[in-house]
Amino acid sequence: KKLCEENNIEIIIGQASNLNLQIKSNGSQEEIGRKLRRHFFKELCTKLSIDYVALAHHQQDQQETFFIRLLRGTTLNGLTAMKEVDGIYIRPLLKASKKEILDYLAKHKITYLTDHTNESDEYLRNRIRKYVIPAMLKSDSRFDQKFDSTLNRLKEEDDFLHELMLEAYKTIGDLHLFKKLRPVIQKRLVPYWLTQEQVAFSPSNQYINEVLKFLNSNRGGSHQLHTSWILK
Repeated sequence: KKLCEENNIEIIIGQASNLNLQIKSNGSQEEIGRKLRRHFFKELCTKLSIDYVALAHHQQDQQETFFIRLLRGTTLNGLTAMKEVDGIYIRPLLKASKKEILDYLAKHKITYLTDHTNESDEYLRNRIRKYVIPAMLKSDSRFDQKFDSTLNRLKEEDDFLHELMLEAYKTIGDLHLFKKLRPVIQKRLVPYWLTQEQVAFSPSNQYINEVLKFLNSNRGGSHQLHTSWILK
């Protein structure tokens, strides 16, 4: 706020209690906070005709996200963690380390706020930040560079599989051809197909497996997968 005032930059501050958004309370506090922020950003984009929103995620945030998803179970795409460009969201600091950012702030005498919850072991992200990543760096001082290298390779393979899925999506004309696809392509194709059809569905692994089991069965018929649509 002080920085914006000194440089004559417009600043808009919102409070969660003032946002008109109903969120289920059974999610993690981190996930609830993320949904509230995204809702706030989207409202501003519409109101002010904003094209892109720059987020402040840096290299260590990327590492934390990777380990969180690894522990919770995820796909190859999930392991590629956050993207530098994701729709309207851009992350210009994703390749910058936390140390580089702190050194810059110190050099230019820029004050900043540290969230008091960052020190709490209650949150998985904090535990990974405090114990897992330091242990990795202690094991090998080149962890940051090796992590980036591994992540780049995962992204390359994920992009390749995505291209194969798009080719299959364009050429498949019936269920018989779908059944001939490798399971890894089928599993990618189903959520993409449902998204293109603009139908409501749960992106969970269990849900996608249920769709695949029905499509690959020989029984045929119909299957109620949502209150508003049926797969035949």
